[in-house]
Formats: sequence, structure tokens, C-alpha cells
Amino acid sequence: MIFHEVELSHTKEIMDSYEVNPIIAKYVEHRGFTKEDYEALNTPFYYNFTDLENGETALNLIKEACASKSKIHICIMSTELHHLLESAMIFLGVLMAKGKSAFEFFDGPQDDFGPGLHIILGNQLEVRDGDNVYPLVPGGHYKDEDVAQSLLVLQLINTLLGKENQYLASLAGIGIQAEEVPLRNSNRYHLKKTLGLLNDCRFDAIEFVALTPKTRQKNNMRQREFKKTYNESVMSGSITNKMAHYLSSLNNAKKMVKYLIYGCPGTGKFRSVAPIADEINAGYFISDEFHDDDRVRDVIPLEISDLSKTNIEEYLQVLSPFGNGQEKTPISIEGLVIHEAPVKDYFDHIKLSFFIPNVGGIDTIIYNPNYKIKQFKQGQKVKIVGTLSINDFTSLMTINAVQVDILD
Repeated sequence: MIFHEVELSHTKEIMDSYEVNPIIAKYVEHRGFTKEDYEALNTPFYYNFTDLENGETALNLIKEACASKSKIHICIMSTELHHLLESAMIFLGVLMAKGKSAFEFFDGPQDDFGPGLHIILGNQLEVRDGDNVYPLVPGGHYKDEDVAQSLLVLQLINTLLGKENQYLASLAGIGIQAEEVPLRNSNRYHLKKTLGLLNDCRFDAIEFVALTPKTRQKNNMRQREFKKTYNESVMSGSITNKMAHYLSSLNNAKKMVKYLIYGCPGTGKFRSVAPIADEINAGYFISDEFHDDDRVRDVIPLEISDLSKTNIEEYLQVLSPFGNGQEKTPISIEGLVIHEAPVKDYFDHIKLSFFIPNVGGIDTIIYNPNYKIKQFKQGQKVKIVGTLSINDFTSLMTINAVQVDILD
């Protein structure tokens, strides 16, 4: 990966005109967003998960709302992050491509949704139109709630796109499998069909990231032992891995959509991605292969004075309100001083700790195996290239780093 720091000259002007903090201003300037673009980016869509037999009525309501430009609130109702299904990530990618990618995430039931059409996706799936509630239940041979949820999301995607899109249907068929639900033969067919369609897909390419299985506890084994047991050699034969390698070989890619799959090796099963807290934060996922990418990537230079907890939270809210979303331009920060002796995390990544006055503690995970822990010492001054995030479980600010330069 070759990193190129962009030159920015209108940060103060954008801060004043758009009424945003310096991190957002630099991102907006780099992306070339007009004020109208930025406001569209922040138009909230409220998302929520549901089921499907009043589907035709629900779809008609959605089409009417789209035609009249009425606000559609899509609310994700979930008591745990792992209920956020992969199909929602596809939906986020569609909105991103349309310039509208902001979501609200609700952890638990909400009673007052305000005006607009409400699509509720959760344990009880429904579409609300004023005082009318259309509960959706599984139909056809799909008996799982998760399958029905995703079919509704898929139809909503197609409606917003204004046309049927087969590859999205295929992706939904693959991604909707809930924890411990085996991949159906019908979806294996979709998978085969999808691989043939992706060369012509709307977003140029969709990137699948295959993740080595990680879990807090599995058969009373600690995480490190579990990782050693299910290593890359086991993973290499899985459907997830083959799919990831096929898709990564597509070279016509802007890769606007990052679709994350957590695969159980050798089983053909798919699991939710969100519980992998150390790597999927409220910011951006960086794989260990990121540093080997041969593309040139722009980097937004930040000053330490730009960093505050509020500024980072606002920046992440713009880019990825519930976790995974907009492709993020890496940032660079120069002059950070290592606050504590470096350590390794559960997955053998080097972790550096810093203390920034307006932020407090901030961890940096280095996703580049070319670095060795003995290179780093407490008190060293460094420059970091990576992305900002917030750890879902600890609420700590985190930098996902792919390059660390020691300055002294």
C-alpha cells in the first residue's frame, strides 16, 4: 500500500460554513462534498428488522413513500449487536452509493417514531403507516425469521434502486443465514449464480472479507486456543474463503461496499459479524492483508489538536452511525507518544497505547505483521497511518493502524 497525504487548504472555511469540527471538515474537503451533499449524507434513515407475509401491502406503502418523497424511517431493533444482519450492510451500501448513508441504531423498542413510514426490523417485524401496523410473518418455504427479515430488506433495496437487481438478491440469499443455520442448497445455487453476475454489478465490485473464526468462549477454550485450533489451513477449504478469494480477484473494483462475513470453517455456515469487537469497531475494519494492497491511497493529515472525544464521535456518526459503512479515507497523526509499554492482543496484533489530553486513553492496533513488538518502546514519538474508530465494548477511541513510523 502506498499512502499519499492530501493537501487541504479550505478546512477553516468549511468548518465555519458547514458548522462542523476539523476532522469532518477535512474529510468533506477531501471528498469534494458540497454543502448539499453533506446534508444528504446526514439525512437520517431509521432502520428496523421484520417478517414477511403482508409483504405486498408493505412494498406498496414503500413505493408510495418513495414516489412522494416521504421520509422512510428504517429502524434496527435489537438487544444485541450481533442481530445486525449482513443484509443490512448491503442496504447501507446501496444508500451510500445514492449519497445517503446515515442511520440511527436503536438498542431496544421505541414507542414514538414520529411522522413518516416506519419499517421496523427486530424480533417483531412490521411496517407502520400512521395508526396502521402491518405485521410480517415468514411465507413460502422460508421459515426462519432471519430469512424473512432479509427478504423484506432486499425488496426495499430493489424499490429504492428502482429496478430488480439479481446480484443483490443472490447476496441476500447468502448473507441472511443466522447463527448455526446451515447454508441451504437453494442458496448454494444463488452463490454460484452470484459469482457470474458480479463482473457487471452496479458497484463495480463487492469485497468479501473472510475472517478467521474468533469467539470469546468455545467449548471452554480460551480465544487464543480456539484460534490455534481453527487456523488458516482449516479455513482455506471453506465456502467463505473461496468466495472471498474469488471476489478479491476482481480488478475492476472501486470496492465501494465492504461486505463482512464471519465464516465457520468447513461447515458452510455463516454467522453474524458484529461480535468481533477487537476488529469490527464503530469505524472501519482493516484486515491483515490491507498493507499488501498495491493501490495508492489518500491519507487525510490530522493534527493532535484536532482530536477530541466529541470530534471523533461526530466524525464517526457521519461516516458509520452503527458500525460499518462508508469507505473511510485513512488518516495520519504525527507526534503521538507511546504512553505504556506495547503489548499484544488476543489475536497477536501489536497494541500501542497513547494519552491525548482532549480524548484520554486511545489504543492503536497494528494490522501489519511486518512490525515486531521489540521495535516499540514507552516514550517513543511516532506517526501513525490508519483509521479512527470506537470499540463497541470498551467505548475506547481506537486507531486501526497499517503504518507506524518511529520519529525518534
